[in-house]
Amino acid sequence: MLRRLVSALALVFFAAACQQSSAPSRTTVAGPVATKGSATAPKTAAASAQPGTAGTTDADKKAAALNRTACDKGDMDSCVSLGLAYKQGHGVPLDYAQAKALYTKACDAGVQSGCSFMGVLYEDGLGVPKDTKHALALYDSACAKNDAFGCARGGNLRLGDPKSAPAGFAGLQKGCALGDLDSCDQAGWAQLKGEGVKADPAKAAAIFRKACDGGDGAGCNHLAHRYDNGEGVAKDVGQAVSLYERACKLGNIESCDVVGWRLFKGQDVPSDLTRAVAMFRRACVGGVGRGCNHLAHRYENGEGVAADQTQAAMYYAKGCQLGDTQSCELSGDHVAAGLGTAIDLPGAATLYQKACNGGEAGGCSKLADLERKGVHPAAGH
Repeated sequence: MLRRLVSALALVFFAAACQQSSAPSRTTVAGPVATKGSATAPKTAAASAQPGTAGTTDADKKAAALNRTACDKGDMDSCVSLGLAYKQGHGVPLDYAQAKALYTKACDAGVQSGCSFMGVLYEDGLGVPKDTKHALALYDSACAKNDAFGCARGGNLRLGDPKSAPAGFAGLQKGCALGDLDSCDQAGWAQLKGEGVKADPAKAAAIFRKACDGGDGAGCNHLAHRYDNGEGVAKDVGQAVSLYERACKLGNIESCDVVGWRLFKGQDVPSDLTRAVAMFRRACVGGVGRGCNHLAHRYENGEGVAADQTQAAMYYAKGCQLGDTQSCELSGDHVAAGLGTAIDLPGAATLYQKACNGGEAGGCSKLADLERKGVHPAAGH
């Protein structure tokens, strides 16, 4: 029983990681962004799992050992789980050749997930020559035998070509029908944008609802956006906010930032600064740079928390590290003035340069001011 549980959990975790690493990001968020004197739409932040980047824990090593024992005894699901561990470097060294061997063993034994995951290797050229045609053949074979992941991968791969897009949409529909919620979300987006099927916002909303009802945070986010804009459904901002909150709880971190902003501004919901700060913190911890920006701004101005320039400086810096260019500019302001951190003019110039390169006019202007004073970005930037 324990071996089966470990194998099943590993399959779920790594299937999600593989799907995230290749499927196009469809995340859409709505809501203004706090700035000093202005408000614009927030930028999305999509985190993709990359092979071999996750750390190996003792639990990973134990799971790999259990799956190896089970695989050696003929449990093909455990062979697939072990192959996924080798592909990602979880509990074992990163080794695409080992992953392929294990996938092949399972696929040859009739375990369709092994065929699908082997397709990923060929699609991405991991340890084998990149071969999209062979990848599609593996996906199609698995999908025909009701492997949802194969349907999803083949569907997404075909959507990029107008000629094969209808077949791609059909694959996503089948994956959705088989219970793969990411397939539902992707099919909803294709239906909304008219990729492989006639654009139909109402049908798209229905598909997003299925994904959301099944517990997919991105599906809830997309459905919320439809209610926000009256797209395919009657406009209902109250319903939109409820769906953004559900999306946040389900792990769609961008939605946490959206809810935080609305709570902060009292936009469509009663104002609640304490809850807003909690939402911004959750977004920031989850890797959304704009969430760090919003959290830093609250600490800077004492809104929902006690004013604390050290915390503000820290969160602006984190926002910048996460790619939020406005945070780079505001972090530069703190570093230049020594607000909550040590004064470091070359460091400030470096931050302004990042902001400027990201399209922040204020960053360009402040960098120019420092350059005129003989202060230049730190070496290597």
